[in-house]
Amino acid sequence: MDAQIQYSEVDTTSEERLLESSEANAIALLPPATQSEAGYQWQRISQQMKDFLAQLPDYLGRFFQQNQRPITNIGLILAAIVALRLIIGILDALNDIPLLGSTFELIGICYSIWFVYRYLLTAQSRQEMARQFENLKQQVVG
Repeated sequence: MDAQIQYSEVDTTSEERLLESSEANAIALLPPATQSEAGYQWQRISQQMKDFLAQLPDYLGRFFQQNQRPITNIGLILAAIVALRLIIGILDALNDIPLLGSTFELIGICYSIWFVYRYLLTAQSRQEMARQFENLKQQVVG
């Protein structure tokens, strides 16, 4: 079982002719477009764009209907983030004013003392606060 292998000889001395012939055949040129073909292509592309833009409101409407709840939630989250950053910016600006931060802290401490005295000190006032909270909850929730 002798395997017979045939070797072919390659002429490596004529590399220039090989490169010249491959370069000439490598570039396949298309025939030049005539004016009517180019105009037809532009008309076809512009018609596709018009069709897409005409159907865009329908696409967006269906997308919003299918994803109304998540889109609304994302919008609310973004609005809350913007509002929070705005409030933090305002508070930082107010805190930079001398004595204003300390004054607000004093006002907060005084309000906390009044709230404990008014609503949390006696059982009757706690029940009154619970009724007010339930009324507010009914108004908000329904």
